[in-house]
Amino acid sequence: MKIFFVSLLVALFSTKCYGNPIFIEVYRCEESKHSRCLLKDLLIEENQHFMPKSKYPTRITQVVLSSSTVSTLTSDICDAFPNLEELDLTGVSLKSIQKGALSSCKKLRDIRLQNNLLSQLDNDLFRENKLLSSIDLSNNKLKWIPEDLFNGLSNLLMIDLNANEISRLPSKIFDGLKSMETLFVGYNPLLSLEVEKFKEKMPQLANLIFLDVDLSCDRMKEIKDFCEANSINMEVNDNPHSDRVRSNTVSSILYKTIHDPHYVEDVWHVEREIRWKCLSNEQHEREVLLRETLPKMLSEANFENRGLEMERKFDELNAQFEMKIAEMKNKTEEVEATYLKKIFDGQTFMLNLLKKKLEDQDAKIENLEKLLTT
Repeated sequence: MKIFFVSLLVALFSTKCYGNPIFIEVYRCEESKHSRCLLKDLLIEENQHFMPKSKYPTRITQVVLSSSTVSTLTSDICDAFPNLEELDLTGVSLKSIQKGALSSCKKLRDIRLQNNLLSQLDNDLFRENKLLSSIDLSNNKLKWIPEDLFNGLSNLLMIDLNANEISRLPSKIFDGLKSMETLFVGYNPLLSLEVEKFKEKMPQLANLIFLDVDLSCDRMKEIKDFCEANSINMEVNDNPHSDRVRSNTVSSILYKTIHDPHYVEDVWHVEREIRWKCLSNEQHEREVLLRETLPKMLSEANFENRGLEMERKFDELNAQFEMKIAEMKNKTEEVEATYLKKIFDGQTFMLNLLKKKLEDQDAKIENLEKLLTT
């Protein structure tokens, strides 16, 4: 009865303030032990609040959601359990997280948000969670990571960003993570990976897992060499379910290179059986330009005949790229010609100087000969 009146009062207050009633559902924990709260069969719509309840709310240190759908994470869980240390929201179809949703969880150490539908995160999401040691954001729809997302989390030991849609991961994101040991960035269409700078930002980094990423073969080998030289355990495996065939093969080659000492070294520059060619850094940069610029051009255009227009746009972009390559080549040739001209001018100057000295010597000899004959 008490719960009913509380829900009714909240609904009436919401109606008075906002005009539209908001009904708050109450969910009780299934408690096998006093410190764990299992919430099952939740169905929470977008921006809808709910009321998790426990016999011992201040004793709860772990909350797990099971067989549930929660579109938006609000502050309800953290408000209900201020001593929460572990929050597991695995596979609840989570699409968004409200600003300040985790602010009351001052003691939070482990958060699991994997296997959801998150496409963006607020820059201040973890601002109040200074004790966090583990963050799992794998298997979401993230295309980028906010620059200050991990700012101030000096206790972090592990971040899992596996299986998202991230193409760029600037090293600035990891500023101040002095305790970080393990970083998962695999199964992303990564076009660059600043491992050397990662080590500067995270001096304790011991494990780097970047399976199946879209780096050039040359770069993959550079990273392999750097990790070996800096005692970083680097995991690479083959992934038969990957949609990115080229990078999948790179991972396969790298795996063989590491585990088979007799594997041919020049395999990095050999065409593979599955119509794949290992890209050099220069070829990779060309691919990056096409992959990152073309979709933007296409999205900004309004096509009547999309197929022909796409082909035309691609040809235009390719022509622009070829022009840039030609300009760079010409510039290189001009610089080289200027450099050679400077060398030639210097040599000419030295020869003229030598010639003058020889002429002076000849004049002196001629004068001596005249003096001797007189």
